[in-house]
Amino acid sequence: MHAQIPNPSFENWTLVNGILEPDGWQTNNAVGSISVSRDSLSRLGNYAMRITNNSPGIEPEEGIAFMRLAASGLPDTLYFFVHYPIVYTPN
Repeated sequence: MHAQIPNPSFENWTLVNGILEPDGWQTNNAVGSISVSRDSLSRLGNYAMRITNNSPGIEPEEGIAFMRLAASGLPDTLYFFVHYPIVYTPN
């Protein structure tokens, strides 16, 4: 496969309509409903992408971030890192 993931370390962000967006990625952010944001808790580099359920109203909407990639085939492996706080509640 020959493809380059845009902004793979999430170091580059641009202010779009008052919302900080990761370069090369699309999100479902909207004014008043920011679910994809820049975070300093990163594995490599200065920044990471934080995705949360953060929508006003009765039904929260999940955060979405995606990028389109032209590739010549399917990858053998795709590595990414997730930080997810686990809350333990004893029975």
